[in-house]
Amino acid sequence: MTSDNIESVNDLEKMKLWQRTLYLFGKYQNFEGPFYKAGYSEYKICQRIMRKKEIYCAPDIIAHTDDKKWLVMELTTDPNADKISQVKKYENITSDDVGHLAMNVDGKQSIIVSSYHELDVTCAQIVVSDNLLTKNTDSITDRKLAENLDSAKGIDLTKTPSSSFLILPESSQFEIRTSLLVSIQQMLMEKGSHKSVESLIEEGLDFISGSVSAVEKKSLASNVRIALKDLGKELREYVSFENDILTVNKNTSNALESIMKKLKTWQHNTKNSKQTTLQVD
Repeated sequence: MTSDNIESVNDLEKMKLWQRTLYLFGKYQNFEGPFYKAGYSEYKICQRIMRKKEIYCAPDIIAHTDDKKWLVMELTTDPNADKISQVKKYENITSDDVGHLAMNVDGKQSIIVSSYHELDVTCAQIVVSDNLLTKNTDSITDRKLAENLDSAKGIDLTKTPSSSFLILPESSQFEIRTSLLVSIQQMLMEKGSHKSVESLIEEGLDFISGSVSAVEKKSLASNVRIALKDLGKELREYVSFENDILTVNKNTSNALESIMKKLKTWQHNTKNSKQTTLQVD
């Protein structure tokens, strides 16, 4: 398997992990997720926990209930991941640390790791493979949540609805470019079509947009700009990227095969396109 294929597989696996995990926070026609049933319908994604103007950590999910209970969740696709040090860092997060996230929480939080594989962790874990598996739920401080997770054990996750979000705050350059492909291909069908960085991000985030902070969107926008600047160079005959707007300048109907090849090159050629990190004032 080539490095490009490996990257594609890892990308799909990460999105499926997020899709199945967030499914458990939702309410659907024939299913209520265990987190939703326990009151955790509100969550934040990849929010930075700051201490002394430095990033202390950025948990994948922080969720809370109306009665001030809260949890911190880490997601991983790596079967060999050592999450012990990460979990210890999360254990030190206090309610004061998440006050800036407009969360009215109190007391000690629950810590949960979500993955495809059973990991060597002492905190609670949910394994979102074909059927939901739960481990160490006795470590969860919210007993209602623990009971709902245990009750959901074994549910079929292969029929999870397809995810409408295509991008995450933690997305790599390859993942960002992959998420933009559909919008870009549609734009190329019409000369004069244009979209802003902001609109492309909102399309990619879809229903999780409200769970992603303005700070994280700003960081994500920096990395989308890198991708679109490279696209402007790769397809300079047909598109331009100026003032945060991607514009199709030329009819592409007679060159679609060539353009598709160039798009694939752009999608995978990320070695010289370094991700930017938002500096904290």
